[in-house]
Amino acid sequence: MGLVLRAASGSPIPGYFVMSDGKLFVGERRNEVRLAPYVRVDARAQRMFLSSRHAATVFAELLNALNRHNQGLIEGNIQAVTGEAVGFSRNLAPRRMSFGIEVSLPR
Repeated sequence: MGLVLRAASGSPIPGYFVMSDGKLFVGERRNEVRLAPYVRVDARAQRMFLSSRHAATVFAELLNALNRHNQGLIEGNIQAVTGEAVGFSRNLAPRRMSFGIEVSLPR
């Protein structure tokens, strides 16, 4: 069983922006607004089974185990009339689970 913690400070949204009432608008200072800090915990469990000629590994992974809402940067647009900046962030991977079997055959 293994756990991996991935964490980073929030990246600045490149450009001249300001946050007002939970919305992003054109501002006067560059790179002032940042995304929320990135935090993700991944877990993996595996078990290997050996025979005289083969080996099999059974595993399960849980990515983003805490189902944290992380954001990533993308290119967005500026609304000309209101000055609101929309679409400059996107949701990153939600919690995901996977299972698998890896079989090693003799050479």
